[in-house]
Amino acid sequence: MLPLTAGIIIQWYWQAALLTSVLILLLTSVVVISIQLLSDFLRLKYAVLLGCAITISIVAIGMIVTWLNDVRNDRLLFAKNNLSDKAVIVTIKESLISKEKSYKAEAELNWFIGSHTRKSVSGNIIIYFKKDSLTKHLAAGSRIIFNKNLQEIRNTDNPGGFDYKRYALFNGITHQVYLTANDYVALPGNYLPGFKKLLLNVRVYVLNAIKSNIHGKKNRALPKLC
Repeated sequence: MLPLTAGIIIQWYWQAALLTSVLILLLTSVVVISIQLLSDFLRLKYAVLLGCAITISIVAIGMIVTWLNDVRNDRLLFAKNNLSDKAVIVTIKESLISKEKSYKAEAELNWFIGSHTRKSVSGNIIIYFKKDSLTKHLAAGSRIIFNKNLQEIRNTDNPGGFDYKRYALFNGITHQVYLTANDYVALPGNYLPGFKKLLLNVRVYVLNAIKSNIHGKKNRALPKLC
């Protein structure tokens, strides 16, 4: 477990190329297999080397898994394109969460559209909608189009404060945007897959069940955790 954790941490901060991790895994695997093919006496003689090779291979696996799950390595990531003066189409992934002056929702980018181009992109953003009558028609699976610059998620200047930017990045979210009713157009249809709709309904049911059994300040804090 420790070597795997070490691999995750090394990859996250070092940002090694995928090829580097794969080569390390292949090399250590060759060493492990070679030692296993030796006689009992030689396997015992090289037991320390075998242990080191296995440990390093697990570290390499942790690095590879981290690389594959790091949204920054996605070749279709929208942040690798210049989206200024381009419209984007996104799909809302969850039910809107009510805040004091806005609604909050996570959305997945699908395409960006220029004057003569339309390109498929990937990535997740946080959208804050101004509270008005139009937002009531938006739900998980709704698709909207807008032309507004996406803002990179940043931390507050409070030293030692919660690293929200890193937390968002762990969840594959890098940017955010604030939209009013005049900033977007809702497209017809619902694009939430059936199994995701089922999971969302289960999530809402569980949260409502929890809220019905929690009272006072803890109940008011629950939406912030969701």
